[in-house]
Amino acid sequence: MGYSILAHAAVQEDIANGILVGHAIERPGIRSTVSLTTLRERRNSRLALSWEKILLETLEELVTVGAWKEATLWLGREGA
Repeated sequence: MGYSILAHAAVQEDIANGILVGHAIERPGIRSTVSLTTLRERRNSRLALSWEKILLETLEELVTVGAWKEATLWLGREGA
């Protein structure tokens, strides 16, 4: 028997299939900040803009479908 702290998204399928049992850590809660940064002085390439779009869509989907439990979704942009 063992214990591990893993992201819900990493084990949600195994929990749903009864392979693993998950327990939320409620006190103290675990928080994580995900940040996407770019250089202000440099114009983003088409590749960088595409990557940003994919990343933001993926983050929004993970929060929407509940893969990231208790997540706060901001999806805001500075100056937007």
